[in-house]
Amino acid sequence: MEADWAVEIGSDLPSIVVPWEGFRNLRVELGAASHLPEAAAYPALIHILQHMNSAASPLLTSKCDVWPLGPEEIDPFEFEAGHTSCTAGLASYIDVITLQPACFSSFQWHEKWAARLVAELRSRAIRQARVDLVLRAASYEGADGFGMTLYAAACGSDSQSVIPIWQTVLEAASDATIRTGSTGE
Repeated sequence: MEADWAVEIGSDLPSIVVPWEGFRNLRVELGAASHLPEAAAYPALIHILQHMNSAASPLLTSKCDVWPLGPEEIDPFEFEAGHTSCTAGLASYIDVITLQPACFSSFQWHEKWAARLVAELRSRAIRQARVDLVLRAASYEGADGFGMTLYAAACGSDSQSVIPIWQTVLEAASDATIRTGSTGE
């Protein structure tokens, strides 16, 4: 699978703020994931949000969304796909922060986390998919630190064939995000 990471930190760039008006803390209300409008049509996203916010996870999710991709938004090279597999796509994002205070406040830790995560994802043999990570400034209950936006996207020959590929890449990305984010290294 193709994977990459970038940094987008600046006063005029998006940041991750927790809590925000309308925020649902899925670590406290794990069942609330099924009531999020963004996840209603995508049971895989509900499962991923529950997994990423579980007691065993060192993470907290803040926001998410899912949207279709048109063929003009899909580069076959970037998705490791043939041209016939690039007529429909599905993409999503999940904003994630670590609940480990020393890690949350460390930009260097986030850089290492992103590098470990990308290395693990690139080793996965998932075609027609890509993951992009964006490190961002974050605020959690008034403390300043850093977080990550996890983008997962997949392409297929039609809108139905892309869903299982997207589910696979999203599951792989969330598992790797939890595993690589569990270390304080």
